[in-house]
Amino acid sequence: MGDRTSANDQFCKIDVYTFSGAAAHWSQTATCRLVEQMKIYEIKNKGVALLRRAACIARIYGHPYKRGMMVGKNFIALAIRQLCGYNNDEKFADFLQETGIAEALGYKRRPNSSLFSKTRRYAEDGAITALYNELAKEECRGKVLRLIGEDSTDMPAFYTEKDPDARLGHRTQKKREQQLNEMTGKDKREKAWVFGYKLHLIQDCETGLPLTGIVLPANVHDSQPFYELFPYVEENFAIQCDAKFLGDSAYDSASIRNMIRDRRMKDVIAVNGRGHYDSEKPKDEDYGKRWSLEQRNSVLEMVYNLPTSRMKGIKRTIVHAFSCLLANFMEHFMD
Repeated sequence: MGDRTSANDQFCKIDVYTFSGAAAHWSQTATCRLVEQMKIYEIKNKGVALLRRAACIARIYGHPYKRGMMVGKNFIALAIRQLCGYNNDEKFADFLQETGIAEALGYKRRPNSSLFSKTRRYAEDGAITALYNELAKEECRGKVLRLIGEDSTDMPAFYTEKDPDARLGHRTQKKREQQLNEMTGKDKREKAWVFGYKLHLIQDCETGLPLTGIVLPANVHDSQPFYELFPYVEENFAIQCDAKFLGDSAYDSASIRNMIRDRRMKDVIAVNGRGHYDSEKPKDEDYGKRWSLEQRNSVLEMVYNLPTSRMKGIKRTIVHAFSCLLANFMEHFMD
């Protein structure tokens, strides 16, 4: 009896444990489904909220069919594609249909996967870039910028032999690469190479919002886009008179510093050692907020698949980059 009782007790314990494990698994599965449903519901609402603005930009750029809604909703779809991490247009079209997002955006039937390729061709005229720039300006309306920073991130070319616009250029090694070089006895200041493009962003370092950007071949020095991006921000955004520009040693040049000081701003830029010694970081307490630039670049790379572009040519690469920026805006800067 003693053995039988202990066996029954043991069976009861196993049964209880099995039930508890099943309940926990069900609870976890239900939670994942709830989170997924909430995310889809949120994507629907945000996508619909952007439709009018996207349609307006589409009309301005010569796509008046159905008041720009036909092309405008495709711009939003490209952003949702990056937001959800899809690299395949066919699977993404299935996702839009199955989740009801396609219906919410105004598609009467399942979108054809070739539609997204056509939309990228339409967007080569700068429409999707203009859409993002308008959203950024609207987000900063009534706000005075105090900290502005600029940085770049790599976009390697997928078609290394067939891309006519991609170029071979230097890039600064990431911290983990520098640490590995130190461990192996190599010079941590040694430059690495990238074949493709670079996305240059200028952003508000307090909120982390990219104000605008530009895609250029990788052989263009990081300091060159400053002369286009900085005047754009000065013209379209309100900047505090004693605001600060945060930059790494790539922006350490007399012309850049003079341009910033002429605007009554403070240049908080690392001193470039020119290969003779390590760059010297400024002692300004706000320089540490440059981390928001690096964080935003990491998010674009890791979450929105910025470096995994399969586009050929700089125009298609620009469309991909700003689709990622739109996805970032939808997730982090829309209520």
